[in-house]
Amino acid sequence: MASGFRLAVVGTILVLGLSAERGVAQQNTALEESVERKTSDALRVVSGGLGDTSLELAADLALVLDEPNKLRIMPIMGGGGLQNLDDLIYLKGVDVGFVRSDVLSFAKQQRGYEDVETKIRYISKLHNEEIYVLAGSSSSSISDLSGKPVNFGRASSGNKATLELVFEALGIAVKPVYIDQTLGLHRVKSGQIAATIIVNGRPNDIIAGIRSEDGLKLLPIEHKGALKDLYLPVSLTNDDYPNLIAPGTTVETLATEVVMAMYNWPQNHVRYDRGSAFVEAFFGKLAELRKSPRHPMWRKVNLAAVMPDWERFEPAKAWLDLYGTTRPGEKALSKLRVDFAAFLKQQAADGKASASVTNEDERFRAFLRSNAHKIQAVIQMHMTSADGVGKFIGTIKASNTDALVAGGKEQALSLQIDLRGLPAGQHAFHVHAKPDCGPAERDGTMVAGLGAGGHLLAEHDGKTYGFHLGDLPDLIVAADGKAAAHVLAPRMTLADLLNRSVMVRATQDDNSDRQACGIID
Repeated sequence: MASGFRLAVVGTILVLGLSAERGVAQQNTALEESVERKTSDALRVVSGGLGDTSLELAADLALVLDEPNKLRIMPIMGGGGLQNLDDLIYLKGVDVGFVRSDVLSFAKQQRGYEDVETKIRYISKLHNEEIYVLAGSSSSSISDLSGKPVNFGRASSGNKATLELVFEALGIAVKPVYIDQTLGLHRVKSGQIAATIIVNGRPNDIIAGIRSEDGLKLLPIEHKGALKDLYLPVSLTNDDYPNLIAPGTTVETLATEVVMAMYNWPQNHVRYDRGSAFVEAFFGKLAELRKSPRHPMWRKVNLAAVMPDWERFEPAKAWLDLYGTTRPGEKALSKLRVDFAAFLKQQAADGKASASVTNEDERFRAFLRSNAHKIQAVIQMHMTSADGVGKFIGTIKASNTDALVAGGKEQALSLQIDLRGLPAGQHAFHVHAKPDCGPAERDGTMVAGLGAGGHLLAEHDGKTYGFHLGDLPDLIVAADGKAAAHVLAPRMTLADLLNRSVMVRATQDDNSDRQACGIID
């Protein structure tokens, strides 16, 4: 009896314990879901330490790109160098990082980083950081530092990998010291160490603050040997640092490139989507970042600059493929108009300019209707949003072709679809009347994608069809959220897409929510 009672008590305790454990697990799951909802718009950017240009740039990103409930930039003060690369690969929550190009090259040769090229994607090159060797009066060249104590900056500053590479390439063995630059300058002045080395963007406030009477000099570094593969040559002049460089003279040194990079997340991952939203905001608002009072280094950023040995983040590549270095809202010539201009130039050269059509807009539309020209329009597709235009989800490449319709050959529009991040299933697919993927008001409420107007009707360009011309074959999205298909739209040409939009609906119902949209501007 007593034994049975004990078993019953133990069983009750086990049941209660399991119930409590399940309750804790449910609470943890609910907490995780709540955290994900609250932080889904947060993008964390690891930069450099105090005084580093990259930390100031990260702060600028937060000030310019932040958009409530859509994107929130959270700058993180990082260690730089290999530490930033490690944080991108391993530290939970880090999305984007500032990494030096020489550090990326250095990592490829190190144990533990063999597959770094598959793990990292670059978004854009940003700016250069010069190497400043500040020495006392006893040193006239960098070779004079051999065997002497030289400050590389704080151990967490990120300079270690860069300076080890430089001195190894030069064949000079120094005794590294790891202290902050303020203390480093003091010890150079007092003769306790031979030099202190700063790696940072130009102009550098610490170096600009050095006085002529401090007795310090900038030592040159020759751009030679293995250094040519890793660094750029730089000439510093009196305009840069008048207290250290005499008028009419230069000091030659090296510069490394700073790259904005991120982890190579799979396309269906929430972090990939977050990175895509960041690219849209950063590339689209670069013109604002270049304005005062933002850091002057933004004016040196060239989005089109490439890193030959590394792959670019796909949404960044797609943005540049479509817009070049212009912003989406700018009225720059599209590739179609560039093709048209080349066509007109060739016609004029051949003496074949058409006299029947004198209006250039009409000639452009006639050009877009013709199958004779091998032209293509790349339509960048975005999710719609009641707050504006949503994240980038891929492209549709449109071109003219022929199709068999009721036994006869007719013109048709070829659409090569490459989309991702859509709900699985069948989706209605239309051409809409207006070139606007933004929201519009209906009954006092902002409706996503309503700016595109209705889809093209039976009467179009003076012709009457027995169907809505804007109806395209339904789009089929696979279970992984991808839509990769080739669609033919009979009786349509590129001219029918000009100043209009392409719309994907939420379901196969033609009246379901407008989910994704793209335009030819």
